[in-house]
Amino acid sequence: MPEFISWGNGRIGYAPQGTEAAILTLREAIKPDLTAHMPEGRLIFSDTYKGMTRDTHIRPLRHALKYHHRRVGEENVYFLVNESDQEFTTVLEMRGGAAIEEWIPQTGERRSAGSHLQVEGRTLMELSFAPWQSHLLVLREGLPPNEVIGGKPQEVAGEKVKQRRTLYNWRWEVGGYEWQGQLTSWHELGLARYSGTGTYHTTFQRRRALREDERLILDLGTVLETAEVQVNGVSFGPLAWPPYEVDITRAVHEGRNELVVIVANTRANEMEGQERPSGLLGVVELRTVAKGG
Repeated sequence: MPEFISWGNGRIGYAPQGTEAAILTLREAIKPDLTAHMPEGRLIFSDTYKGMTRDTHIRPLRHALKYHHRRVGEENVYFLVNESDQEFTTVLEMRGGAAIEEWIPQTGERRSAGSHLQVEGRTLMELSFAPWQSHLLVLREGLPPNEVIGGKPQEVAGEKVKQRRTLYNWRWEVGGYEWQGQLTSWHELGLARYSGTGTYHTTFQRRRALREDERLILDLGTVLETAEVQVNGVSFGPLAWPPYEVDITRAVHEGRNELVVIVANTRANEMEGQERPSGLLGVVELRTVAKGG
């Protein structure tokens, strides 16, 4: 077990061989910004490729939760991600103010994160995660609860969906390999431990140009983890969280249109050897919307 010995005015920590022991030693010496008291459980990663069952990797459930902490002025901002397909509830112990607010990037909503406790200058709260779910928490004094700072992306009052169209016939390149046909996760294509980008291509036809009162929304469905959309060479900003939607009206024209989607996953697959789903999973849909329907 890790242990400390006195040395001068301080201490020297000893960690037996292994990364886990070193982490325990550091946690004893330096209080982390966030500690998650995770439930008991194991992560199981396995899949079948070309009729053969691949190795199963079993890891403690605590490996599923990752976080990034930034202090901005008087605010402590925490971005937390469940990097697994399992749901769980954990107790968080965080550095920061007495009030907690959760920000919802896809809607612009800011709301109270619920009940919590203050213990020895640390904030404790219980938080639940669905598979692959993320939370953005802001800790500071005097946060106004339930404030809405923006509307839902891609929605305009009075508009209705006139037409829906699913996009098929994809071809894509990942890690130097090429595929085409139905969208599927990289880990089902033999790239379970690949971290990087994949580029997806397809086309769609427009029999006529969009009218002035019409817009065309591209909905990518499920994306793991981020995506950049290009239509006829016009690039749109990165999409980093659901809903993975973008208004592509300004780039679309009558006739044949070229669509490219560049998807990136996280470094966890490569660095931690986790066999996780990645890529553009869809269903990818085009929605024509117009005022008054």
